[in-house]
Amino acid sequence: FLTMLKNKEKLDTFFIHFEYKVQYTSFYFKHVEKIEDLINEMRFLKTSKLPQKNLYHLHYFDNKNNKMVGIINIEKKDKQFILKEFSFKENSPIELIIYDLYNKIYLKYNPLKFYLKINKKTLNNLTHFPYKSIKKLGNKYLILIDENPVFISKALKNSKIIIS
Repeated sequence: FLTMLKNKEKLDTFFIHFEYKVQYTSFYFKHVEKIEDLINEMRFLKTSKLPQKNLYHLHYFDNKNNKMVGIINIEKKDKQFILKEFSFKENSPIELIIYDLYNKIYLKYNPLKFYLKINKKTLNNLTHFPYKSIKKLGNKYLILIDENPVFISKALKNSKIIIS
């Protein structure tokens, strides 16, 4: 116990547990670091480009058949989080997944700055997700989400996305 308290690097890890259920869905995600998992990420993205090591790699799975349905890579600097890479199979509840991730981070690091760096197609899929500002960066958009997760949850419930 004393070793844990003295180990500052481990206290500031992104997530403590291996797997997390995504609220209101049948999905769960894992924070991965092993080379085999990063190779699986490359296969999922259908790329030969090696994943960046300075990012947190989250792999999402369908609870029904344990198949990977998506990945999110996040860059963390102090209390600023940037969702840099984001890819999901069709019919994945993108808004719920982003909300759940934002909520988990918000509970641990509030106050924080949470940005999404996404393309136009993904932006069009976030029709019910409230955000504070948006900035165009080349062919991507940088979106600042600066809202209490309770208000985001209410907005999603009012849009009939979340069924409690």
